[in-house]
Amino acid sequence: MVRILGKVPRKSKPRRLSLTICLAAMLTASSCNSRLPSSPTGASEPGAPTAASLELRAGVYLFALYGHNAVIDWTNGGFVPGCPGVDLRSVGTLIKMEWTGTTWRGRPTTPAGGSFEMTIEPGPPFRDGPAYGPGVAGSLDGMAVNTHNILLEPPGATHVTMAGARLVGDLMYSGHAATGQIMGDVVFGTPEGDTFPCNSGTVNWQLFAQ
Repeated sequence: MVRILGKVPRKSKPRRLSLTICLAAMLTASSCNSRLPSSPTGASEPGAPTAASLELRAGVYLFALYGHNAVIDWTNGGFVPGCPGVDLRSVGTLIKMEWTGTTWRGRPTTPAGGSFEMTIEPGPPFRDGPAYGPGVAGSLDGMAVNTHNILLEPPGATHVTMAGARLVGDLMYSGHAATGQIMGDVVFGTPEGDTFPCNSGTVNWQLFAQ
């Protein structure tokens, strides 16, 4: 198990304070596991939840991703590389979650947020604790562009590409939030052409209902 380094700075606008505190708490509490889950959908377990029973809601969520130079490996000790050279960058954009009849799907609300698709289905529990609800798994594919300055980065300052990546995590607060890690190819980039490839399982993702 490894834990993400870094904290989310406090917002300057009072009306965003509660959102900032929640995002910071979720980021600080999150940890990632470099071992991929053996049963990403949880379908093999008797009585496992179905995608339709997940406590998500149709509507708009803030989707955030965080890249870090290194993460702490709490299992083996020391540090492991995250996204070398990235320092601490974030991408935040609004997505619209909808129930397709078989899975939950999220896409950017506007072209400014990029062109990507997220799917969420039941998965094994990722974290233990009273704040964490059902485990989730899913997919991420495409490019997300920063439109919400989660870490005080101006809109458009950072984008991230996800090529057939997988997500693991947990729902929180009765589906009003979620947090976890991304497995697979994730690359942070800048308009100047700088790119920062990330090691699998070292990028944190979050959802926060709007």
